[in-house]
Amino acid sequence: MPRQVLELIDYFAPFAALLMFAFAILFFAFFLVNFYYISDRDSLTVFEKFGAQFDICLGPHSMSDIYRGGPKSQFDLQKVEPEETVVVQRAGRSSEMRGKF
Repeated sequence: MPRQVLELIDYFAPFAALLMFAFAILFFAFFLVNFYYISDRDSLTVFEKFGAQFDICLGPHSMSDIYRGGPKSQFDLQKVEPEETVVVQRAGRSSEMRGKF
């Protein structure tokens, strides 16, 4: 069997395969994970932060949430938490505990 002769373009095949694999991973991460698994209550993604530089929405959050630095959480909406009273019963006795739980 004769010896195989490779040209210069044949040596670029591993780089082309690596590039296609990286593109497939980026495609999977952007479309499936970014839009299907990320909700509007989650923190901002790298895609959204990158798109904010060019005024492009690249995720489930609105542009106002992105410019604000993330979605508003329930802890931001309630500045003061009310105190709760917990009644603990032990062996027929009851006692009250006050505080934030």
